[in-house]
Amino acid sequence: MLVADPESKVLCRFMVGPRGCEVTGITWTPDMKYIFVNIQHPGEGPMLKEAQNSTKAPTVEEAQNNPTGSSTWPDGDQATRPRPASVVIWREDGNVVGSFLA
Repeated sequence: MLVADPESKVLCRFMVGPRGCEVTGITWTPDMKYIFVNIQHPGEGPMLKEAQNSTKAPTVEEAQNNPTGSSTWPDGDQATRPRPASVVIWREDGNVVGSFLA
């Protein structure tokens, strides 16, 4: 996700979803200090090994046999398979998410 400063026209990225995901359901708190997003379909698409070594996408059976082949979202190394999740984003300094305030 990007934010733009309307005065300087500078673009900054403040969020990236996991590989193969769709970011959905974005909403904010009234004070704009928290953003809620949903991560859907993490890890769908070519598995990493196949994507690096071939242009052929894995079959459904290959993907089922190696569910963490392209993503371990949201559990990292402990993952058994990628799962959707809801995420809350905020700034450590308490300012509005996406603002250019120092």
